[in-house]
Amino acid sequence: GWKSIDGKYLKFQHEGQSFPVLGVMKDIHPGSLRKPIAPMVYRFGAHNNFPSFITFRIDPKKKTESIAFLEKTWNSLFPDQPFSWFDVKDRYFENYSEENRFAGIVGSFTLMAIILSALGLFGLVSFMADQKRKEIAIRKANGAGTGEVMLMMTRLFMRWITLAFLLSCPLAWVIMHRWLQDFAYRTRLSPWIFLLAGLLSLAIAWITVSWQSWRAAIRNPARSLRYE
Repeated sequence: GWKSIDGKYLKFQHEGQSFPVLGVMKDIHPGSLRKPIAPMVYRFGAHNNFPSFITFRIDPKKKTESIAFLEKTWNSLFPDQPFSWFDVKDRYFENYSEENRFAGIVGSFTLMAIILSALGLFGLVSFMADQKRKEIAIRKANGAGTGEVMLMMTRLFMRWITLAFLLSCPLAWVIMHRWLQDFAYRTRLSPWIFLLAGLLSLAIAWITVSWQSWRAAIRNPARSLRYE
């Protein structure tokens, strides 16, 4: 709430001495996004009883050489203190180890569900093509093209997949919305996320269905009718 830091001092409750305010930084988030940004004071000096760190920005391509140089320099200056370091980025992302495990589990089960669904759809289309062999042959004998036969085969499956997508969207939105409530800072659930998921589902289903549909469509109608 200050308009200026000129002549402003701060102190901790357990300390009697006040220290001048040298500057104000923009808010940064050093912890998990599950918690809001708390008031924070940065200070350094002989009065500091908290652990202190020296932070270096190094070239990622020369990380090994840089750490070796820092260790050598540290040991020459402070031979009685062991050299210990950590990567700030790695330490920060440790806040989200639970989310990473959750994403891995969900991703694995999602991949398994997609594969099983595609295999089931492939088998269903194969069965349907075999059941409609005579109908397809009659349609082709009456002038129907390969594209028309494929459209007939895929239309039914696309209809059911679209219906399943429309029914699953509200449920997915509720689950994601409740999960995001655990975070103080969170993204918005954009409609594009659900639209993209629906388009990917339709694309996977179309690729699965179209192969069997194409095989059924190019089959010689004379052989199919003779077989029947």
